[in-house]
Amino acid sequence: MLIILCITAICAATIMFFSRRLLRYLWLLQRDEYSRKQFGKGLMENNIYDRKGSLIATIAALAIELTKEQLVVSSIISILGAIALIYLGFWESDPRLSESVKLDETTRSQKIYHLSLSYYSIGLVIAIVTIYALGADNNIACYWLIAIIAIQSAPIWLLLASSL
Repeated sequence: MLIILCITAICAATIMFFSRRLLRYLWLLQRDEYSRKQFGKGLMENNIYDRKGSLIATIAALAIELTKEQLVVSSIISILGAIALIYLGFWESDPRLSESVKLDETTRSQKIYHLSLSYYSIGLVIAIVTIYALGADNNIACYWLIAIIAIQSAPIWLLLASSL
């Protein structure tokens, strides 16, 4: 039961974090006039990747690895990590409100946002269920490692959704 609670918390927190971080990436894409090539080039040239969310997930995974075989402690660490990830997502400024050139909520941007969020959520759930089915079971740190990969893949989901 605790394993399912941890997995659910990690998955939900990662999706909630992505829903906020996606706004920032969408703002960058919109600023580049929806040019996927220019957006990707800008990400690479400016080394734009998620540091804070990945750091939280890495700390949670390492802390869980240090508490091997202590399911209750690992569960508490997972819940705290999930709370920290959600807090980080909602603590950062919202580009719809705070930027000098705000994120314009056009029909196009809303469709890209919802499509990205849908693909990301489905992909994350499939990855977590697959890892569980392959035998990760009680190794909660594995689920945090999946979260790190998911957090870093955010721009890819946005590019995929904008191309469709």
